[in-house]
Amino acid sequence: MSCRFTSEGLILRVTRFRESDRFVRVLVPSGEVLELLARSVGKSVKRFGGGLEPLSLQLFDISQRRTTHVAEQAQHVNDYLALRGSLSRFYLASYGAERALQVAPCEGLFELMRALLDLLASTPDDSLDLLAAKCAFDMRLLAMAGFAPQLSDCAICGSPLPSQPLPLEPSGGGFMCGSHSEERSTLFQPGVRVLLRKLAECELGSLPGRRLPAEHRQPVARAVSHFLDEHLRGPLKSVKLLAAYL
Repeated sequence: MSCRFTSEGLILRVTRFRESDRFVRVLVPSGEVLELLARSVGKSVKRFGGGLEPLSLQLFDISQRRTTHVAEQAQHVNDYLALRGSLSRFYLASYGAERALQVAPCEGLFELMRALLDLLASTPDDSLDLLAAKCAFDMRLLAMAGFAPQLSDCAICGSPLPSQPLPLEPSGGGFMCGSHSEERSTLFQPGVRVLLRKLAECELGSLPGRRLPAEHRQPVARAVSHFLDEHLRGPLKSVKLLAAYL
């Protein structure tokens, strides 16, 4: 017995199966990732509009047959074609898709990914700081996955953090006051903590026109990477490509 339903979906990954069939991994509004079998993709313009491209938003007609989800047809909602004209934006969007696959299922993930794609596809170059966009996305993703760093109080004793360079210990949950730091810990300036809080709280749509200060760009990126490496491990193909542009 099968059931049929319609759902929007962001295509995160497409895998070839046989000559013209595809397995499509789709992020749906519930925050789940569905693997859909799409038959005769390249041969049916009527059913799939000529293809199913990664990083596009589609409206899928899906039938569920036991454990298999089949994409019967799809209609384009947003192709995000502007992403294809910029390698740096395309790599950041691809990075977001890989991270989404890591943390799904996760409530709010669909909205976060859609906000990232909207930001990258519609913001002029002179108004978009890609590093700020990546760090803001990562901070929101960490919070959704339950790994938000402690940025205001000591992650160990809970006391307010003093305004001085302090260590960030991802395994401990965040920044720590001086009494809990280790000799080899990397220290971060108070301004880095302030920026991390702002990035964690901001909506991606509010980023156009906002840039990270030059003196804090790399420390902020390093602090975010420390947390990601600790809590969201895994080889991501887009990370090395993206590093050349940020």
